[in-house]
Amino acid sequence: HSHQSINCSTADREAVLAYAKDLEIDGIVTFASDIATPTVAYVAGHLNLTACKLSIAETLSNKALFRQFQDRQQLDCPWFFIAQNIDHLNKPYSQLSVPVIFKPADTSGSRGLVKLDTLNPDLCHHAFRYAQSFSRANTVSIEEFVEGIDVSGDGFLINGQLHALISQKFKQGFIPTGHYFPTNIKPVDQQRIFSEIEKNCHAIAYFDGPIDFDVKISSDRITVIEMSPRLGGNGIPELIYYSSGIDLIGMTINYALGKPCN
Repeated sequence: HSHQSINCSTADREAVLAYAKDLEIDGIVTFASDIATPTVAYVAGHLNLTACKLSIAETLSNKALFRQFQDRQQLDCPWFFIAQNIDHLNKPYSQLSVPVIFKPADTSGSRGLVKLDTLNPDLCHHAFRYAQSFSRANTVSIEEFVEGIDVSGDGFLINGQLHALISQKFKQGFIPTGHYFPTNIKPVDQQRIFSEIEKNCHAIAYFDGPIDFDVKISSDRITVIEMSPRLGGNGIPELIYYSSGIDLIGMTINYALGKPCN
């Protein structure tokens, strides 16, 4: 499935909901990928279980919807342009400045991303077609490449307050190959990151539950690249547990069961 995103259709969600009813489940969660977050929210909503709202999960799992949300709420975000047709590139082409990123709207991880350091119509068209081939909705977000330190975080929102640990990435291109704790991000800058994540979460009305985020930080800017109502992949929750003793996986399961999070 290297050139196709895998996501849950309405029929898939109904099938998971029917199975959940048969099992008389006490809770539902997903980890590591955005693919199932809307289904988790859909099932939880129908069975009156604990999870974020479906509208939140759908916005946070779609790069185009998330960028449009940030723009509407006047939150810091990259300059972006959403396109579903290659002809749509003609209008914004003159506004692009390198580096620029082409992102499929609805894939997980770094699948289908293209970064261009030089611009011409042929390169842009090729990058668009490649990114679009990974998108179930045939939608591409063309974005400014934000400079800064690339950090990730996993944790919990409790009554609107973020409790999280921040890691830094080892990467090959866009692919994370590892994370490390502790970071060399100063406490004052970590607090700047927390404040920006909370601002995004409050704007979308997500106040309680697991959170995973990717942020670019520089001396004068904090930009939330992505965030999701679940824990991260790449072994980050396990790394947090081994480095701090904090069991985010156990917290997530307790949260899904409606138990209080401390």
